[in-house]
Order: sequence, then C-alpha cells, then structure tokens
Amino acid sequence: PDAAEAWSGAASVLKSMGHDEGSAALIDSAAVLARRALALDPGDMGAVNTLGSYEEAHGRPAAQRALVERAVRAHPSSAELRMLLAIVQY
Repeated sequence: PDAAEAWSGAASVLKSMGHDEGSAALIDSAAVLARRALALDPGDMGAVNTLGSYEEAHGRPAAQRALVERAVRAHPSSAELRMLLAIVQY
C-alpha cells in the first residue's frame, strides 16, 4: 500500500497480536511496518505510537524522543503529537 494509514493500521494489528501471543517476531514486524508508514507520513500518530513503544521497550528512549520530535516537525499543529512529545521528554 502507498497510504501511511494502511501501513500504520497493519503495524498496530501486528503489535497487538505480538503482545497477545508473546511473539517478538510479530512485534518486530510491527516496527518494520510502522517505519514504512512513517516514511510516507512522519506524523502518522498510529505509527508513532507503535514504533515509539517499540523503541521504549527496547531501551532506546533517545530514539523514541527523536521519532516524536520528527513527527511534531511534520505536523506542528497536532496537539496529540505535542502532548506525546511532552511525555517522552520527561
């Protein structure tokens, strides 16, 4: 798909399945799909949430923060992204 929403939605489903089944492979695949979504739309909230939680779970808070900062630059008027940035900064 070319739409960020499609990749983001698929990433969210894989992430949920991965958590439900305890499957690291599904969670890793979710991160790959979230990255594809973000390549099309760096501010896609679903993809930011999926990849951000992945980075956090893997002990990479700086990567998580950089991801959200890019999203805010792409969509500076997004209150949701600005709130998420405030959360990951502290």
